[in-house]
Amino acid sequence: MDESNKCAVLVIGGGATGTGLARDLALRGVDTILVEREDLASGTTGKNHGILHSGARYVVADPPSATECAQENPIISRIARHIVEDFGGYYVLTEEDDPLYRDEFISACRRTGVRIVEVAPQKLLEKEPYLTSRIKRSYRIQDKAIDMFRLCVLNGYDASLRGADVRTYTEVEGFRITDGLIRAVKVRDTLSGEQYEIKADVVVNTAGPWAGIVANMAGEELPLRPGKGTLVVTERRIFNSSAIGHLRYPSDGDLILSHNAVSILGTTSIDVDDPDLARPTREETFKIIREGCLLAPSLREARFLRSFASARPLLPAGEERGRQVSRTFAVVEHKSPANLVTVAGGKASTYRLMAQAAADLICKRLGISADCTTHRQCLPGAEHLLPWRKLSGEGLKSQHCSKALYWKKFNGGYSKVNNYLHTGVDPGNILSPASPEDTIEKKYPYLSEQVARRTIQRWGSLAEEILCSPGREEILCSCEFVTRAEVEFAIDRLWARNIEDIRRRTRLGMGLCQGTECVDKLLPVLLERGWDIKDIHAQARDFLDRRWKGCTYVAWGHQLRQLLVMRHYFLVNFGE
Repeated sequence: MDESNKCAVLVIGGGATGTGLARDLALRGVDTILVEREDLASGTTGKNHGILHSGARYVVADPPSATECAQENPIISRIARHIVEDFGGYYVLTEEDDPLYRDEFISACRRTGVRIVEVAPQKLLEKEPYLTSRIKRSYRIQDKAIDMFRLCVLNGYDASLRGADVRTYTEVEGFRITDGLIRAVKVRDTLSGEQYEIKADVVVNTAGPWAGIVANMAGEELPLRPGKGTLVVTERRIFNSSAIGHLRYPSDGDLILSHNAVSILGTTSIDVDDPDLARPTREETFKIIREGCLLAPSLREARFLRSFASARPLLPAGEERGRQVSRTFAVVEHKSPANLVTVAGGKASTYRLMAQAAADLICKRLGISADCTTHRQCLPGAEHLLPWRKLSGEGLKSQHCSKALYWKKFNGGYSKVNNYLHTGVDPGNILSPASPEDTIEKKYPYLSEQVARRTIQRWGSLAEEILCSPGREEILCSCEFVTRAEVEFAIDRLWARNIEDIRRRTRLGMGLCQGTECVDKLLPVLLERGWDIKDIHAQARDFLDRRWKGCTYVAWGHQLRQLLVMRHYFLVNFGE
């Protein structure tokens, strides 16, 4: 067998848990291969709210999960600060919510260690003019927004820099088992069709809602119950804060997350048999929007970009269903095959803790004495902060800016904050003291301010590798300010194999036009890099068709007219 197909640990699944585990093991010096049947974050991790939970949502219904989230929230906020957006999270008790829940909520927060601070409703309304005025109490929580795509990519990237082998588009087709042990894992390269085997001492199943299917391939039963969650995306940011939700038991459509230039409404919880068939419905979409209007009445006039759904990897203790199932996780040691370990349940917010628990067990089995360091080691891009010459067009200079100063400067209204978020960065997270000669402006004078800011927002200190490409500052996606240099970095360094992969890494095609304009600009770049023209054309068709399918669930009124224009453009350029 080819030595490159031998390892100590094979990780199956490239979501947050799988990439986090590969990174943890690589940091401990364990020879690791990760395989993912599609792209990193192409499953549940890349199709969730994008919220870094504080635990407040679960303090009453699911205390263990609340405690896990409360422990992990500050860790992830530190090690991945360049992809975390923290403009405040709030739970509000509206006139429609049960007031008895409040006392239970406060007591449960104390027991689980979830931090909350009561805020006067009028003070919150001054910050959030689009929030309903029908609120009786409000509480500041630690919920934040996080870019789940880059979370997975950066974990995988760091793992690869430390010796791990990350293989996307590699599907597990079965196991060769003898004497109660997995001797080899049968895989297939889904792009080339090549079939081969990988030999590993320990095989770890981190396939999320597909973990039960992987376990069945090895002859094991896993009582996993996939739970579908549907979400709806608006065309603009509704709130200045990162997250605002109802102060009530977790229910459908009770939270609005604002991230980048959009807001995401959700979610639902419905059991499904096949995670591959998790699709939103028009009824679920309408229900989420109706619930969202209770928090933000202006949503009645908003344009919605799309609706999407994914399946959660729920691990019930008995006959529980939907929201009854705990969101905590388990590391399962299988008896036969004895070298198979499954990590199931949990949330993206607790991925690092799940990976640590699994890595501790694996290292013990392999006789490796090495402690976890993922709670201290920053992800690539977050190691040091970058300077920029000013914080806004209003003339602040390149020096450290606290968040207090930022809010004093920008909390004057929705339009200023929304425009800043769409084109700039959070100075409390990204900027640091610097002398004038060290600024990005001085280093790369050919860059526009918007391009530099947006690239720094997405990649932190990795932006220097992207920005230092003269002649590559051409903007391919004007909605998200994605440059040619960023696309090339995604292809050359981050395993982007097609247009969908590029979208996950750069947000190209995720803005208002949903790829209608930027795909045309992208195609010549791919041709120049030697991609096959027929393959590119097929990828573009598939990419725009996927965008269209997500849009059809919100097709009514003025939105329908917009979609018909987009569809006509698609058909003229790419045909049926």
